[in-house]
Amino acid sequence: MVGRLPLRPLRKKVTANAVTYSIDRLHDDDGFGEQTYGTDGYGDDDLSYGGGKSYTEDATSASLYLFNESEEPIITDSGKSIRGSLSGLCQTDADVEEGDRLTHGDGRYELEVKNGVPNDHNPSLYKLRFKRL
Repeated sequence: MVGRLPLRPLRKKVTANAVTYSIDRLHDDDGFGEQTYGTDGYGDDDLSYGGGKSYTEDATSASLYLFNESEEPIITDSGKSIRGSLSGLCQTDADVEEGDRLTHGDGRYELEVKNGVPNDHNPSLYKLRFKRL
């Protein structure tokens, strides 16, 4: 049980509501090989073919139950943008790592936190928190 919530109904809800997402995975690129998505130094996604921090497109897929999408417009020195977040749950066999990216609706999100439920030592589920890019 988590607090007063039994885990079995929660696991069933995750299984019933999960959707399969294509996951882009962060890796260190040696400059050779497949096409990857990197960053342009300003935090924006940039299609690239080499060197540095990059993402392998469609590296894996995972069944995730995502919810609590939130967005708020913000004004920065460079103009308007949207700050947002997304929560989720997944089974323990889901292949997701902190730093993974996915597209949900019209937004692009990066996995910030992955915590075990009820704890990280013996999880029955993983609780996920994404930030909008």
